[in-house]
Amino acid sequence: MLGAVIGTACLLGWIAVRRRSRWGGGGGCGSEGPRSWRRSWGPRGMFFALVDHLGATREQAKVMRDAADDVRDAMAKHRSEARKSREDVAAVLRGESFDAERLGQMFARHDAVLEELRRELVGGLGKVHAVLDERQRVRLAELLEGGMFGGRWARCGGC
Repeated sequence: MLGAVIGTACLLGWIAVRRRSRWGGGGGCGSEGPRSWRRSWGPRGMFFALVDHLGATREQAKVMRDAADDVRDAMAKHRSEARKSREDVAAVLRGESFDAERLGQMFARHDAVLEELRRELVGGLGKVHAVLDERQRVRLAELLEGGMFGGRWARCGGC
């Protein structure tokens, strides 16, 4: 009986906290305005949280989203390389003699993939740098240094 009472109290408390933080009563990060990141979870919600945190305009957000999409697409294009690499290492380990040439070919493929990803990342960061003002660039740099889930942002100190 006591467990049911405690469970009900916890459920009601959780509902109250969710309602307050989600629809603007709590005054926490993202609770003000229609673009609240709390209404969306996952990568999309994280992106909107970043946009809100930086105070970015719609045009800035579009450039940032396009740059992130370009990098993500480049990474997705080479996702199968991880499987090929595992197969190569397994084949080398399975073989009767050590095949350094096969590992060399694998690392050559990695170098080509990394070069392409590096070009995409540098291009994307250049676009984002160009579109943000100085204050926004400083805030973004602080987020990257401290990590998005640690440091100031996680405690809503920068909101």
